[in-house]
This record gives sequence, C-alpha cells and structure tokens, in this order.
Amino acid sequence: SDIQSLRDGLTDNVNMSDYACKFYDTNTGDWLGEGCTLVVSVTDIICQCTHLTSFAVLVSLTAIESESQAIVTEILLIVSSICLLLSLVSILPFRRLRSREIVRIHANLIASNLVASISFLLLDSAKDSTGCIIVTFVTHTAWLSVFGWMLVEGVTMYRQTVQAIKNYGKRTDNYVCKCAVAVYGGSLVLPLLGILLNFTVSSFDYSTYRNSSCFLSRPWSLVAL
Repeated sequence: SDIQSLRDGLTDNVNMSDYACKFYDTNTGDWLGEGCTLVVSVTDIICQCTHLTSFAVLVSLTAIESESQAIVTEILLIVSSICLLLSLVSILPFRRLRSREIVRIHANLIASNLVASISFLLLDSAKDSTGCIIVTFVTHTAWLSVFGWMLVEGVTMYRQTVQAIKNYGKRTDNYVCKCAVAVYGGSLVLPLLGILLNFTVSSFDYSTYRNSSCFLSRPWSLVAL
C-alpha cells in the first residue's frame, strides 16, 4: 500500500513530459535518445528501444537553465580577463616597480591566471580530438601554475613577515627565476604525463569532449599517478 500511495503521489504531482528515456553513449559520454520511445501509463514508465545498451529514465522536475549559466560564466570570465590584463599592464611598464621581488611574483600569478581564464573560455571552441587535447593541455597547465604561484607568494610573504628578523640581510640570488622554473616546470609534469599516456595507452584518454565542452577525461587518475 505504501508503494501504491507513493506511485499515485508521483503521477499526481509530476508532469509526465518531464520524463525522458535515454541510453548512455560511451563514445560521447552523453545520454542520448535515438531509437528509444517513452511509454507512460498510470502506473508504469517503460522504455522501448531498438538496440541494446545501458538505459535509464531521466527525470527533471524543474527546468535546468544551463544555457543562462554558461552565458553568465562566459561574461564573468571575460570581465575577469580584462581586469587581469589591466593589472598586468599597470605593472610591466614601470621598471622600478618590476624590480621588487613580490611584484614580479604577483605579475607571474596574474599572467598565469589570465592564460587560465582565456583557455577556459576556449574549451567550447575545440571540435576535434587534437584541438580538444591542445586546449585542455593549456588550461590544465595554466591552472596548475596559478596554484604554484599562489604557493610561492604565500611562502614569500611568510619569509618577509614572520621570518623577517631571521632573514634580515640575507638575499637569495635569482629567487624569482628559480621559483619560475619550479612552478612552470612542475606545472608541465601532469599534463605532459597525461598526453604521453593518451598516445601510448589505448584505454587512457587525456581529454574528452562532452556536454559541448572539452575537459580532462579522468583527472583523478592523473593525481593518483
């Protein structure tokens, strides 16, 4: 009786047009409806398909405004990129300002963030596998370098404040250059490993094109390596 009352409540409160019969396409990573027909009765929901694969009845009780969310994301990323570019332009022309260690670190952080934001905007533009790999590689590397420069900036501020007395009079030669080699070199390790596995291991895909966008296929597998 409890199951029957639940079923009656479901049919009374939910519009049957919200249901969709889909199958999972392993090539595209999307739920598709080709060859499937949804049959709805008072008590049952049946999927009738002309092929065999993994099926599911998808339910959307409320409309998902994915398009509006994508537009808002693009607008905010464009505004952010413009602000980052203006910040970079306000630093680079002034030699005296560039000579400061913390300012050069901050300029690298801004540049990495700018590349990451622009490449993230371009994830939707790649339409083939090669373009998808390139855009994903640039985005992956840029965001890793952003995190790396944030770490460098935090350590540098710690050295200049908490350990100011201990480090007074000490100077590390080419400190920013050494940090740049460490950050940019370290940021290339995982993306290059992903591309290497993409072309050498048949079961591994570095990037994938799903939901009209390119992104890492299995990001946690790279972290585990």
